[in-house]
Amino acid sequence: MLRPLETSYRGGGGRASVTTILEDANLSWAFLSGANLETALLGEADLRGADLGEANLSGAQGWTDDQLKAARSLEGATMPDGQGLKSDVSHPDGPTFEEWLKSKGGGEDGENE
Repeated sequence: MLRPLETSYRGGGGRASVTTILEDANLSWAFLSGANLETALLGEADLRGADLGEANLSGAQGWTDDQLKAARSLEGATMPDGQGLKSDVSHPDGPTFEEWLKSKGGGEDGENE
C-alpha cells in the first residue's frame, strides 16, 4: 500500500525545521541523486538499488548500515554525520563508503540515529 509522504515541522528559536518521514518507504531503484534528505527518518526504508549520489543525508535517522550498503550509489553523498563521500566533483579527497563505515566503527548491522 502506498503511503503519502509525511513531514513533521518543529519550530524553535524563530527557525522551523522539517523532518521527512520515509520509514517503511519503498525507494528501491529510485533516482535520488542530489536529493535533500537532511534529517529524514529512514527506518525500514527499502534503499536497494537507489541512486543516492550527491544526496544530503546529514542528520538522517533510523538507517542501518545494510540499508546504505544496498544503495546503488552513494558517491559524493553527505553522510548522516555530515562527512562527504569521495566524488570526482564535490569531494575529491573524501572517503569511500567502505572507508566511512570503518571510520565510524561500522560494518555491523546496527541501527543508527
